[in-house]
Amino acid sequence: MMPMEMTTLDERAQKRAFRATLVGLAAILFWAGLALLTVTARGIPPFELLALTFGVASMPGTIVLAAQGRRSLARLR
Repeated sequence: MMPMEMTTLDERAQKRAFRATLVGLAAILFWAGLALLTVTARGIPPFELLALTFGVASMPGTIVLAAQGRRSLARLR
């Protein structure tokens, strides 16, 4: 292997490691926020909370599908 190729592979590995670290940090922050959200949602009935959660979670997917048009729907089939 040439030194230049090795540098490129090292840079890719460093980028992957950095991205994995960021994903891990995001997971920790989401997990930490879970207790706060649980206390905040104390008065909402469980099934209503579930419906709200799925509704909010489906919005970004619906927006992406609408933006991409029929091509994205064809991929789902």
